[in-house]
Parts: sequence; structure tokens; C-alpha cells
Amino acid sequence: MAAYLREWKLGHPYGLFITPDHFIYMADAIAGRILKINREGKIVGVFDGPPPDKGRHFDPHLIAVDKDNSIFTAEVMPWRAQKFRLK
Repeated sequence: MAAYLREWKLGHPYGLFITPDHFIYMADAIAGRILKINREGKIVGVFDGPPPDKGRHFDPHLIAVDKDNSIFTAEVMPWRAQKFRLK
């Protein structure tokens, strides 16, 4: 049986991925960004897409993170998948 623990108001969660070390990566398609959240609900990292005047809107809907911290996203518009490697 599941029990309600807590909630966080952190944007518009379209996709979530939880890593083995318990970080949550959240795709926020409305804001065009990816958030890295710790287990207490604090944002510890932000990956923003390009500003509106510098390119196509970043629209991540689904997200996955592999063991070398590469981030994979799938976007509804413009129907693409991307891989990012953070420095």
C-alpha cells in the first residue's frame, strides 16, 4: 500500500527520471528546461534551452539519464530526440 509523503511545486513536470543515487530529473516543456532535484525537493541544477530569440523552443516531454550522466530527451514539437552531455 502506498502512502502520500509530500509534494513540490516546481514547474510543469512532463517527464521524470530517478537516478540510482536518488536525484530526480524533471523535463519541464512549458519552461523549456530540465531540473535536477534532490530527495528533499530542492533544485540543485538547471539546464535551460536556448532563449526565444536564439533558436527553436526546447520542448522536453520525456527524459532519461544514463550512468555517465548523459541526458536524453524526446520532444513533441519539433518531433526530435536529443542527447546532452553535461560538463
